[in-house]
Order: sequence, then C-alpha cells, then structure tokens
Amino acid sequence: MEKHRSLHSVFRSVLLALTVLIAPTVGCSSPQSGRPAENAGSGSAGQAGSGSGSGGSAGSVGSGTAGVSAAGMGGEGADAGSFDAGSSPTRNMVQVADVCERLSTIQCAGEKHCCTNPGRTEEMCKSTMKDGCVNQLHLDAIAAQANTGFDRMSAETAFTEFERLASTCKPSIAQWGVSVTGFRGILKGTIAAGQSCRPPLQSLTDPVIAGAALVSCTDLGTQACLPMALSWTCTPRHPAGGACFADANCLDDLYCDNPQTTFGAVCKARKAPAAACTNANECLSLACKQGTCRAADDVQAAYCLQ
Repeated sequence: MEKHRSLHSVFRSVLLALTVLIAPTVGCSSPQSGRPAENAGSGSAGQAGSGSGSGGSAGSVGSGTAGVSAAGMGGEGADAGSFDAGSSPTRNMVQVADVCERLSTIQCAGEKHCCTNPGRTEEMCKSTMKDGCVNQLHLDAIAAQANTGFDRMSAETAFTEFERLASTCKPSIAQWGVSVTGFRGILKGTIAAGQSCRPPLQSLTDPVIAGAALVSCTDLGTQACLPMALSWTCTPRHPAGGACFADANCLDDLYCDNPQTTFGAVCKARKAPAAACTNANECLSLACKQGTCRAADDVQAAYCLQ
C-alpha cells in the first residue's frame, strides 16, 4: 500500500502541481490532503534579488523592471503593488532543470500581487515552494527523464501564459493549468497508446523513475498511464464510472475518487461551488477551502497559497 501511495502522490503532483493548480491548491487545500508530496507545494522558487536570468532560470522576483501593474493589465482583485516575476526577455525559456525555479517565481509573485492576506513574505513563499517542488515533488528530476518527453517550446508558451494569468489575477488559472494547453502539455510523453508504461520492477519505489513512467504516455489529451495490479498501460481516459488511479485517467471535469490510492477507483464528476469537499481536485474550481468548493471566480481561493 505504501508503494502505491507514494506513486500516486508523485503522479498527481506532476499532473496537478505542474499546472497552476499550483495557484489554488498548494499549501492551503491540496488535491489530496494528507499526502506530503502534494501538500508541500508544487513549484519552486529562485532567491529574491536579481530579476534577471538567462536561458531557463529566468530570474527571481526582485529588481526586475518589467513589473505589471494591476491597473495596466486589468487586474481582478489585485493589490496596489505591481506584479514582478522578472524582466529578462528569456525568463520563460525554461531548461528542464529549472522548471521548479520558474514555477515558484511566478507562483509567489502571483500570491504577493493577488492575495490580500498571504500570511508570509514573498521570500518565504518561494523558499517553501522550491523545497516542495525539488525535494518532495521531484518535478525537475521527473521532467528530465527521457520518457517524459519534456518540450521546451511548450514550456516557454506555458510559462508565458502562466505569467500573464498571474499578473492579471485571473481565477481561471488552475483550470487552465490542468488542461492540455496548460502546464500539463509540457511533458509530451514517449509511450504510444496501448503500450506498457511500467518502469523496471526494481524502480517501482523510486519516486523519480516511477513518476516519470506515470507521465510517459503520448496523446496526453486522450491517453494516460493506468497502473493496475499486474500491468501499467497507456489507456484511454475514462468517463464517469471508468477505472482510474489518478485524475489524469479521467476525462476533463472528472476526478479520480481514490483517497486510499488503491486499484479499482472510479472517475466521478467534479463538484459545483458550495458543495462539500475534502480535497481541491473534487471541485470544478479546483479550490476547496474550509470543506467547501469555492466559486470559479474566487480570486483569493485561487491565489492565497498558504
């Protein structure tokens, strides 16, 4: 059981944390509460200061001069300060080893800009997000595995859009993130439909190797790696009632009801605002706070990460 719990945490972390899911559910209402890899955060952050960066490290928040004001970008619920996630023209040309660096830089710039009561400094946010991303989610290491098919052009496009959404405090940032056109599309996969996606047996408990295997299928809009008792196979994403191990095995607007990370779980429809919830992935808005699914236009639910 512990082995599958660990694999599930990594899998969901990659597919949800690698999305701006990042925005609404890190720290305060994780997709699956009680799982350290997901609760810890889904982004990493560089150190505050330079606002520069070349290639993939794309500048830490700090002295960048290209901060975007809420008024100038049509901010929704933003504070009076400006959004600043760096100014280098290459800041979103992220190398595979710097996914966590850029992810948390934008995340925490968004929290500072959009959340009226973050409860911590931007530097504290970035430190927490980077540690969770690098050391618990292993996102950089997973993305670097050959079978995940990390695509730099897709990553640049995704980070650019992520930055735009965060700079304007768009509450739809999480829904965008879990879509194929969002962060989910950074990893293209290399394993064709119907083929085995199982890692070597001796690596099943390695969170990096197993996590990479779980995001190794191509045609990610229609296929996902489905671990079963005896096999892992790239299979079609299922409608409500279909078998799943994690949300990626389900069609859009569905979640995998698998709190114990066991085989035989099924896909269910995500819940409307005001419905009772335990985990954020149960909600259409991907925001569950104080046991209730929040509305899709709730800026504070989307950007207050802690």
